[in-house]
Amino acid sequence: MLSILPIFSLYWGDEILDEIVAATNLYAKSKQNAIPPELRDHQREWRPLTATELKRFLGATIFMGVTKAPQHADYWSRAYFNMPKGSLPLRR
Repeated sequence: MLSILPIFSLYWGDEILDEIVAATNLYAKSKQNAIPPELRDHQREWRPLTATELKRFLGATIFMGVTKAPQHADYWSRAYFNMPKGSLPLRR
């Protein structure tokens, strides 16, 4: 079976993905710090993004771009696709 991962990795190497992860986490931290302390209890705690999570997100985004499902929720339905359970949860 042909894998697109080696081709993807030519354009999106680990260095680029690590930069995206670092920038995302820095941005999230700055946004969280901008929330007034009295409102922070009502916000979900930010869990730092990892390179693995970013790769899963990008893979799912590409998959959804080239594969059409009747409804958006169908991408998580085993009736249409066999996406590994828990690989990209709705909320992380």
